[in-house]
Amino acid sequence: MAYKGIGDYGIIGNLETIALVGLDGSIDWLCLPAIDSPSVFCALLDDVKGGRFAITPSGAPSGEWTSTAAYIFNTNILETTFRTKTGMAVITDFMPVLVEPGGTPELYRRVEATSGAVEFALLFEPRFDYARAATSVEAVEGGIVASGNGEALTLSFTASLKCGPRCATATFTLKKGDSACFVLRHGPASPTGNLFKEYEVALKKTEEFWLDWLRKSETGLVIDPGPFKEMVDRSALVLKLLSYGPTGAMAAAATTSLPEEIALYVAEGRQTLR
Repeated sequence: MAYKGIGDYGIIGNLETIALVGLDGSIDWLCLPAIDSPSVFCALLDDVKGGRFAITPSGAPSGEWTSTAAYIFNTNILETTFRTKTGMAVITDFMPVLVEPGGTPELYRRVEATSGAVEFALLFEPRFDYARAATSVEAVEGGIVASGNGEALTLSFTASLKCGPRCATATFTLKKGDSACFVLRHGPASPTGNLFKEYEVALKKTEEFWLDWLRKSETGLVIDPGPFKEMVDRSALVLKLLSYGPTGAMAAAATTSLPEEIALYVAEGRQTLR
């Protein structure tokens, strides 16, 4: 099993739920439609059965690529930059803030090569209800629909995906200037037309929301933090993500309880995680 440290994740959200995005481009935690709903990706808890939505550099031995993550200035839009021997690429991840409570949660992912050429491997592997419910994945016109636990997820995309009974996979190469776009929606949504145009509109609205929120000084800060302003603003943005829009309540954490460390022990002759 391969578990990341909690510091290897960035978070994105829509003020009703939160997704954790790893430095390897894998979304390992997401509850839908709300932060207290059962998870649809929980590799954070179980690397084997939990499920994930991963877009990771491939075509090179492990360790031959590096990555860094940062937010677009004063927003909760996450950019993960990958550097490989053949080129560089950026994955941009965000969730549009829901204007009305109870709206359809959406998650946008765009992969763009910024130099050379980079090969990516994609794994879309939802597992409903903390991976306890049976999950089926099927191709539909213009996208993929995953079903389980009385719920559905719809994935629209511009790349070519292979759909199996429980997951979808793809391998694609992007050259400088090329990009691929993916939109995940909660529910049996109708696949959309021009994903790139839709992405740009959603990106602009999401960026404007976070910039406007900071400008309104809703943090109550009345003193000038001086050289620490950027740090204070980033802390405020994270705390805002932890607030639940419909009620204003604060979540104690973006995830469920996590063990301090992963260890194996022998119980009744079996190796088990604790």
